[in-house]
Amino acid sequence: SSDLSPCLMPDVTSVQEWAGWSHAVDLELTLAAGKAPWSQLQAKLVQRYREATEDTLTCSQIVGCCALAAIPEEYLSQSTKYVCLPHLPRLRWHAQQFASRPRPKLTLARYASAAKSWTDAERLQHMAHVAAWICFAPEGCRELEDAMRLMTQLMRRRA
Repeated sequence: SSDLSPCLMPDVTSVQEWAGWSHAVDLELTLAAGKAPWSQLQAKLVQRYREATEDTLTCSQIVGCCALAAIPEEYLSQSTKYVCLPHLPRLRWHAQQFASRPRPKLTLARYASAAKSWTDAERLQHMAHVAAWICFAPEGCRELEDAMRLMTQLMRRRA
């Protein structure tokens, strides 16, 4: 008998950009300011998976089921259609800390320099930090444009 578990995905070890569903879920929710309707999140995750793995063989329904199955239960709302980061207050705190640094440009420069040696998983983790700085920056944050440039660089970089 064959195992048709929807979470068995093709081997993607040859593709360096795919760091797994949990990283993708956190990154997409961070980019969406901490919450997204489950159907929109599912579509974004399927798109991210397809782009990262170049998998065109697995049917979209199975990929979509895997995306939904990867969402941790504590992210789900019992009363709304939204999937939310449970650590949203922490991300907002990090953004406030970044904006209140005496020299936030130095932090951005350190990230840009260190990114050259990051693995894909580390890069995705740090992209979530930068996305939080961008999404939750206080109004008038002067380094917002620099943070967006850094995010663009991180998104283009491959290990």
